[in-house]
Amino acid sequence: MASPYCRCCGKALTDPVSREAGFGPVCRIQNKFNQANERTQDMFAPPRADYEVSLIQGVVCIVDHDNGKSVTNDAELVIQDLQERRLLVGPFSEPRRVIYRDTMGVWDEILHENGKFAGFRPVQEKDRAAALAKIKGGQS
Repeated sequence: MASPYCRCCGKALTDPVSREAGFGPVCRIQNKFNQANERTQDMFAPPRADYEVSLIQGVVCIVDHDNGKSVTNDAELVIQDLQERRLLVGPFSEPRRVIYRDTMGVWDEILHENGKFAGFRPVQEKDRAAALAKIKGGQS
């Protein structure tokens, strides 16, 4: 449906092509530039970490699939993902601990505070059950 006004800036459209598109020529060009800029930024941004999440014995367990960034290098955004999924807080608003198996197969802990990444703590176990026992026993 043809529009007499630009949907972007609200100016009157006088050209039939602009009316049909709903945008004036300047707004069309600016929109295309913005879209191209967004695609270029996405193209050069390193891929996010690829990982699997499970909740075992009240502990968030992450397995790094070694695609894109490692969980170690993407830890800030991984914690943000977990915060958005409401996995960082358990029943009664208690913070959950987060462990992850890195690309070398070693389980360590990602620390977080108020939904933000706060560092790492070594757990140094190759077996998830041993890592959970260490975390639950407070030996890390």
